[in-house]
Amino acid sequence: TLVVASSKPGGSVQIFEPLGDPTYAQYMQAGLGHGEAISSMAVSPSASYLAFGTTGSAVILMERAGHEKAVNLPQQGGKDVVVPSYPPAPPAVSIPPSTLFNQGGSTVNPFNLYNMAAMPIVSDVDRGWLEGDINMKPYKRVLSNKLLELKSEGASKQDFITHLRASDLDIPPLPPGSNYNRFICDPEHGEKVYSLNCDPRNVGSERRVSSANKVIPLVYHKPHRPTSGPKQFSFTYAQHNSSLLFPGWDCNLPNDYGNSVLLALFFIPEVRASCLREQFEERNFAQGVEKGVPKEGALSAELGFLFHQIDQLSGHCYTQARPDIPAFSPSNFLSTFSLLPEAAALALLDNSPSAVKLPRRIEALYRFLLHHLSTELTVTVIDELCGFDVSVVNEFIGGGQEKAKGLRAMTVELNYLAFRPPATPTFSKLLQTTLHRETRLRAWHSGSKSYETIIQQRVVKNLPVLLNLQCSVAGGDDGLEYWRQKNAKGGVWLPERIEVSIGSGGVSVKELLDGSDEEDWHVEGEAGTVTITKKYRLISTVSYIKNHDDGKSVYTGHHIAHVYVDPAMKRKVKERQLKEVKALISEAEIEDVASEVGEKLTLQFQEGERPAEKGFAKKITMASQISLESLKEREALLESELAGNLVGGWTRWNSFQVKDVDSADARDFTQDWREPCLVVYREIDPTPEGQKSGLDALKSPDMIRLEEPGTLQIPQSVMSALAVNGVPQPIPIDRLPGKGDLVAIDTEFVVVEHEDSIITKDGEKHVNQDSRSALARVSIVDAQGRVLLDDYVLPQEPVLDYVTRFSGIVASDLDPSISSRHLINIRTAYLKLRLLIDRGVIFVGHGLVTDFKQLNVFVPATQIIDTVEIFHQPRARRIGLRFLLNYLLSHDVQGGEAHDSIDDARAALELYAKALELRKAGEFDKTLTKIYEQGRQCGWTVGLAEAGLK
Repeated sequence: TLVVASSKPGGSVQIFEPLGDPTYAQYMQAGLGHGEAISSMAVSPSASYLAFGTTGSAVILMERAGHEKAVNLPQQGGKDVVVPSYPPAPPAVSIPPSTLFNQGGSTVNPFNLYNMAAMPIVSDVDRGWLEGDINMKPYKRVLSNKLLELKSEGASKQDFITHLRASDLDIPPLPPGSNYNRFICDPEHGEKVYSLNCDPRNVGSERRVSSANKVIPLVYHKPHRPTSGPKQFSFTYAQHNSSLLFPGWDCNLPNDYGNSVLLALFFIPEVRASCLREQFEERNFAQGVEKGVPKEGALSAELGFLFHQIDQLSGHCYTQARPDIPAFSPSNFLSTFSLLPEAAALALLDNSPSAVKLPRRIEALYRFLLHHLSTELTVTVIDELCGFDVSVVNEFIGGGQEKAKGLRAMTVELNYLAFRPPATPTFSKLLQTTLHRETRLRAWHSGSKSYETIIQQRVVKNLPVLLNLQCSVAGGDDGLEYWRQKNAKGGVWLPERIEVSIGSGGVSVKELLDGSDEEDWHVEGEAGTVTITKKYRLISTVSYIKNHDDGKSVYTGHHIAHVYVDPAMKRKVKERQLKEVKALISEAEIEDVASEVGEKLTLQFQEGERPAEKGFAKKITMASQISLESLKEREALLESELAGNLVGGWTRWNSFQVKDVDSADARDFTQDWREPCLVVYREIDPTPEGQKSGLDALKSPDMIRLEEPGTLQIPQSVMSALAVNGVPQPIPIDRLPGKGDLVAIDTEFVVVEHEDSIITKDGEKHVNQDSRSALARVSIVDAQGRVLLDDYVLPQEPVLDYVTRFSGIVASDLDPSISSRHLINIRTAYLKLRLLIDRGVIFVGHGLVTDFKQLNVFVPATQIIDTVEIFHQPRARRIGLRFLLNYLLSHDVQGGEAHDSIDDARAALELYAKALELRKAGEFDKTLTKIYEQGRQCGWTVGLAEAGLK
């Protein structure tokens, strides 16, 4: 007999005979409290008692039915505790063969096997060890509407399903020997079988039914990357990115609520190109007077660095060991944003006492970014894209004192004051009344010396290229109910295409209605003699997903983005991916020839007489494990995709989950858990050429059309940038390494924010907010061990922990007033690294993948030689630099004292040379096995004497 207990909250217990009747099973409910779960279980030697430990620090004890032996338990209130019994096995259920088999009689139908008439008898023990009968009536599983529609005729809805084709549910047939229950319980397929909000284990009702609109599908839940356990090592972002074109984001940092807006800005070509150019503006490299931060161009340059990171992640998808697009993290951008006085003044920061509530804060952030970028960028791209004029006229009803003024705006805040229930305005009516708004107010009349009624008219005088709409309803504000409705044709209320006209009579708006086979336009308003008409197409939406609605005013949730990606953008990324694969193929073929010739890698260190020749020149980069055959397969795949017809379409970003969806998914807000925040329309090219093509060419006026930077580079002058503390550069830069040159790098970090995490009841670690480290020192040496740069970096935020034991950094090193180090700001350090990366330098180091991630900089796999990965066996621990150095080269780093990044960089270079030497001799695998054996024997103790290596 087997006893199986679920460790999930509210989990039940099952008792069954593995070799007995498969239809027999005994279920028991352990009487767990809300959110409580079974954490341990034990059976007495006589099998008379069954005990469960819970996460609520309780012990539940059950005895076999009919067992008479007393149990010595603590007394409660002077009375003996009566322990109830769990019931005997229920009688066997007779099931006709026709129920378990399809009409063919050979294939078991998993739905029939799982959906029998009812669950067997369930036993429950309430807290307090209540006396009496504890048996509960059988519960029926609540079937989804889909199954109820497809059930066979003649069977009652309260009964089990007799026959059902898996194809009717769009579920592929199961292979022989499949675990049907596991299949049905899988979240992806279970959603099609059961109403997800109905839990048969809940006490109080046999059918606990609520509105399906309140059930959040799994694809809209906020995803969490595993940070502990074996899952963290097998995790890849490709599992959550169906397109392999663009990355999502993975960030649990303060103020990261705006990631969806940053992504939406990336897909506006003019904004992307302008910010990318800001990377190369030398005015952005000048030192500021406060904390080493440049005064001008701070946010636009950081946005350019972020857009460059997204571009690189997309372009190098197929140069990874397995095709993958790691998520981007805007940590540097967020750090700079959090230091802006304007951001704090506008209550846009998470830690602000008066912060705008989370659902609506993203609208304020978008408006702030547009205005801030318009002042920073050297071109007027933002104003030309988004700017429009508004005329405000105030007129007293009694006459006199008419006043008019003009405003310049970049966003439109939708206004719902003109509507009151039971009004059901169309989207075009809502937009029309917002663009031509008339409001009655009270104002002081200087003539009559009293307050009188005025009529205020706000009328849009011209139309922008980008029509940015703030929905102003997220968080349950008035007007949200209008977004929940359907249009007159039964389609989605938010239209994909609109047309706006301005004339002598005001403003009119036309919308293309969904739900009709023919093109059906609905018009609201009368423009009179039209002076301006523009057609728009929806290009992006930002939504707020409520994680939990507890009936209070406090909302908790996250934002997602939907973006329309045009075919030209997709083709550009595919062409970039193909270019990188072809370059990797070419390099692989060249290195094969070099290794056959026997070219040597020479190491000569300044301070010692270490061996000069250390193996062959074929480099073991992070991309070396990709076979030439695999690269050519990827090349063929990309070429075939480019030869086909790439079409534009909608993509949904939910953190690092990226999936292609249809237009309705981007526009449908009928669900209770989804609320609109931002809606962006873009002008459509009305030319006949654009209409003949069958594709809408998005309009971009000549005055703002920009060529994306392809030839611009980080200026070399950044390598000799002045220090913030005036200390001169200690190392003259006479020659910069170039493409294919090896340099060794090591970095040191300090902690600026501690991790906020919890341990779940399942024993898994859930990170609410990641810890944050700031770069404090970066050292780079060339292949001969000569120091190229050794910079200390001034953090932008207060340091919480210098981790001196590991970093060797002390507070005085990073204090500009007393430091004797060459101290630079974080942007200069980033630019120096970017210059070397863009020049094609190959970096050697120990744990570089982690270091570059902390630096928030992308380095192609072809430019990384990580000795952590070289000296690593699959499914085994990763070995530290110091242990490897002791074992392979018989010397320690700094005598085991605090790290020095220059020595660590040289040590990594030595280890790489040793790996080449071992591979040439055919001894690498054997030596690596011995390293692991030695490590296990000595407990990975470091130091020659401690490890017994002397």
